[in-house]
Formats: sequence, structure tokens, C-alpha cells
Amino acid sequence: MSEGPLILLVEDEVVSLRLYDRVLRRAGYRTLTAGNAHTAIKHFSDHRDALRLVVLDERLPDMPGSEVLWWIRQQRAELMVIIVSGQPPLMPEADPQLRFLSKPFLPEVLVHTVQTVLSEG
Repeated sequence: MSEGPLILLVEDEVVSLRLYDRVLRRAGYRTLTAGNAHTAIKHFSDHRDALRLVVLDERLPDMPGSEVLWWIRQQRAELMVIIVSGQPPLMPEADPQLRFLSKPFLPEVLVHTVQTVLSEG
């Protein structure tokens, strides 16, 4: 098993979630996947201290990404989060621990963004 940084991937589109997971694992990262906000919160709670990054879809079926982000910030304000969305961002990027990645994007763009964010944090 890889010993790379642990990343929580939150995406309700199954094909996209599988792609993110596969690409990041191949790049040496460990991942946890969640197809909705409630599963994401459960994974976050179970692995709170080990997580290095969250890749969070802005629009989820059971809760807006902004609410998940608020919940994450209550638990670990310093944790880096990449918001992914096909729409213009609803959340301000004034948060220094927050990055935005616009869909669609190539897999290598995701890997590069993750590498950049983790090297900054």
C-alpha cells in the first residue's frame, strides 16, 4: 500500500470519482472516496488527523459543497481544499486554504493541482 498523502475525494458523478481516484493513486497518493456529503463527513471524521487534502465537488445531491466546506473548517481550519465545479465558484476564494478547479479538466491537471496545493501547505 502506498504511503503517500491521504486525500478525501468527494464527487457525486461516479465516473469522475473513479477517474480522480485512479489518477491520484497512480501518482502515489492514498485516497478515500465519497459520492455524497454524508459519506464524506463520515470518512473525514474517521481519518481527521491523517487527511492532507480534500477534493470537494461544489454541488452534491444531499448537501451543498459550501456546507461541507464549512463543516470541514470547523474541524480543521488549516486543511487545504480544492473545490471542483462545472459552474463558476459560489464560494469566495479569499480563503488561503482553498483552491478552485473548473470542470472539465484533464487528469494531469488534477494531479498537478494536487501536487501544487500540497507543496504550498
